[in-house]
Order: sequence, then C-alpha cells, then structure tokens
Amino acid sequence: MHDAFEQFAAFNHDAIDNKALLSKGGKLRMPVLALGPRNLSARAMADDLRFVASDVTSGIVPAPATGSWKKIRKRPSSSSRSSWQMTDGGAS
Repeated sequence: MHDAFEQFAAFNHDAIDNKALLSKGGKLRMPVLALGPRNLSARAMADDLRFVASDVTSGIVPAPATGSWKKIRKRPSSSSRSSWQMTDGGAS
C-alpha cells in the first residue's frame, strides 16, 4: 500500500517540470480527446487539458441510465464508437 501512494509524492515536482516544459516548448500541438460520462467531468477534463494542449476536443460517452463507468466497461463498444465518431474516422 505504501508503494502505491509513493506516486503522489512526485506531484509537486511534476508540476515544476511541466511548467518548465510548457514555457520551453509551448502547448501540445497534437489533438487531445477528453472523454467522460454525462456529468461535467468530460468538460472539466477538457478545460484542464487546454492549459497544456491547443487542440482539445471533449466528448461525452453515453452510458446507460446512470452514466456509471462500470456499465461502460461492460459495453466497451459504446465508448469506442463515441471516440471514433469524435475523430476523423467518424466523419465519413
């Protein structure tokens, strides 16, 4: 259990490293896709990612009834289809 939490000890240093990389190289120029359930988490993720990426698309993965990720895991075709439709692959 102790080792599992060690990853969080590096967060402060990660923030310093990320800030330096951002000032040196600018924002990510590759497309970034932020997916989430029907609540605001997809939008919040996209807003957070816009600090480090210039081409962010957010999308909502339709989940049956409650929007539960457990249900999405049982029906992966739903989330796969959603992400495919938000990329160029779903445009044709």
